[in-house]
Amino acid sequence: MKKVLIYKRYERFWHWTQVLIILSLALTGFEVHGTYHLFGYQRAVILHDNLAWSYILLIIFTLFWNMITGEWKQYVPSVKLIKAQWEYYISGIFRHAPHPTRKTVYNKFNPLQRMTYFGLKIILIPLMVLSGLFYMYFSVLKGGPLEESLQWVSVLHLSGAFLLLGFVVGHVYLTTTGLKPLSAIKAMITGWEDMTDEEAQTALEENLEVAMLEGRESIRGVGKEDQEKLFETTFEQVINKLGIETESTRIREKLLDSNVGYFRINKDGYYEEVNDAWLALYKCSLKEEVIGAHYFLNRSPEARKKLEALVNKVLSGESVTGEVVERVCMDGTVGYHTVSAIPYYKDGEIAGLEGFIMDVTEQVKAEQELEKKLKEEIKPVDFYKTISQSDKVGYFRIDKDGFYQEVNDTWVKLYKYDSKDEIIGKHYSLSRTKEDFVKLEESVQRVLQGETIPYGVTRRYCKDGTTGYHSITMTPVYQGDKIVGFEGFIVDMTDRVEAEQALLSEMEEQVKTDNFYRRMATAKGVGYFRIDKDGFYQDVNETWLKLYKYDSKEEIIGKHYSLSRTKEDFVKLQEMVDKVLHGEVIPMAETRRYCKDGTTGYHAITMTPVYQGEEIVGFEGFIVDITDKKQKEKKS
Repeated sequence: MKKVLIYKRYERFWHWTQVLIILSLALTGFEVHGTYHLFGYQRAVILHDNLAWSYILLIIFTLFWNMITGEWKQYVPSVKLIKAQWEYYISGIFRHAPHPTRKTVYNKFNPLQRMTYFGLKIILIPLMVLSGLFYMYFSVLKGGPLEESLQWVSVLHLSGAFLLLGFVVGHVYLTTTGLKPLSAIKAMITGWEDMTDEEAQTALEENLEVAMLEGRESIRGVGKEDQEKLFETTFEQVINKLGIETESTRIREKLLDSNVGYFRINKDGYYEEVNDAWLALYKCSLKEEVIGAHYFLNRSPEARKKLEALVNKVLSGESVTGEVVERVCMDGTVGYHTVSAIPYYKDGEIAGLEGFIMDVTEQVKAEQELEKKLKEEIKPVDFYKTISQSDKVGYFRIDKDGFYQEVNDTWVKLYKYDSKDEIIGKHYSLSRTKEDFVKLEESVQRVLQGETIPYGVTRRYCKDGTTGYHSITMTPVYQGDKIVGFEGFIVDMTDRVEAEQALLSEMEEQVKTDNFYRRMATAKGVGYFRIDKDGFYQDVNETWLKLYKYDSKEEIIGKHYSLSRTKEDFVKLQEMVDKVLHGEVIPMAETRRYCKDGTTGYHAITMTPVYQGEEIVGFEGFIVDITDKKQKEKKS
């Protein structure tokens, strides 16, 4: 099950305001009719009149909103699938049959709903308003030719009231027939509708197609940069209307739910979002204390300078990864963390930065202790005592031939040994791959030449066969003026490295795909392709393969796009390709595809040039399947 954004903010406001007014009109109206006594006749009349004027005002505003936004199209009656919809309500709904129509932001109502709402807006509600106004101003008309018509007006107004109440009862009942009994009501409160994966997929494809078609005219006749911004704007509109799950949104959701500290800062430097892990690292209990505050909050001048440089770098379009910065927590204590960040975009422009932080306080403090030892600010015995007693820092000492002389309990625990006796006298190459050993050997030789390796991250293979990661710091051990070995410490970073690798790989992919088409390559239901200037495929995504019914991209990469085209289709496609390779953008076109298994399908296609510097080196774009639409058009 997925949530899809269907109802806009004003739409929800208008709906619930109308519910409140209509129910209040019914309550006061039936008292005026003499059904019961609640407010008193005179007060009920005044309330009823004021509510009526409020409703008329709401109708005027809503009519204006519908005309401006184009939402009036939702109420145009259609007989398409009306029989299937009727059969669904009569019997299919009780057999849990699939719904014959799909709800999207551009097509919210099924055929019966369209007819019902059309009748309400064109016949019933105008009838109630006009008959009510006639009642209201009857005294002005008294004695005139319409006086005898008051009884008929009364009958019409009362009949309309009963019809409205009947509609409300039926409407409330049908809201309980969604995926869950209250899902439809909740959707009208939040705007987000619960849908099956298939329904959400359909909504994505239809909304994307309509959104791009709507933007087609505005894209014509503008330059390349403006075209990219317009496409980006259209993409953001689709996200806002539907909530498409893209690489960007998946990263944000993953970070918000992870034990990694997530943050989002606007371009002016003020926090817009942080997660619970971020709050924990800063020892802050309430998010409200941070949102709206500047990132300079509680920073030392040196830390401010470093952070400002990093932020400016990201706001210029670059990314930063693994930078160590100091933080001052809410309780006044000091900690250290790495920060990785990328820009985030809105309407095609950089609107701020987002990223994650990971705690490295123990690592930095251990390095500081080592630095003091090297400067002889503390006695070696005090250093060893501090490190050996640490439950987070693993200490080791190795002779110049590479054999362990000493490790502490934390080192033993990290490598999952039972006691130090299992490791003392063993070579440090133990449980290393050739690649890791070569890398570590280079560092060891440097230390044995007198260097200090202040920080590095390496992989360890534990006794039980599992793999972990740790930071490692190494320094020479002297006996007089002679180097007799090296020592250092390790700090476990397995969780951090694994999380960082996963998140950075996604974030790097997002950075690579900042333009519209690469971001569309991560949207479900959209087939992405990239072709070089000679017409050979360089990349396609999983949806493209699925639409063309290939098993893997290896079957298509390096093949010409003329593959499985008729002469007619190839000529048509070649014309579009020539335009794109001359710098034009194809906002939306329809074409036929011949699949691997010999079947035929149709899709909407969009193409744009790929630039390397100022040179066009190919083109890329996306396709959205419209086979069902084409087949229905042929039948009709």
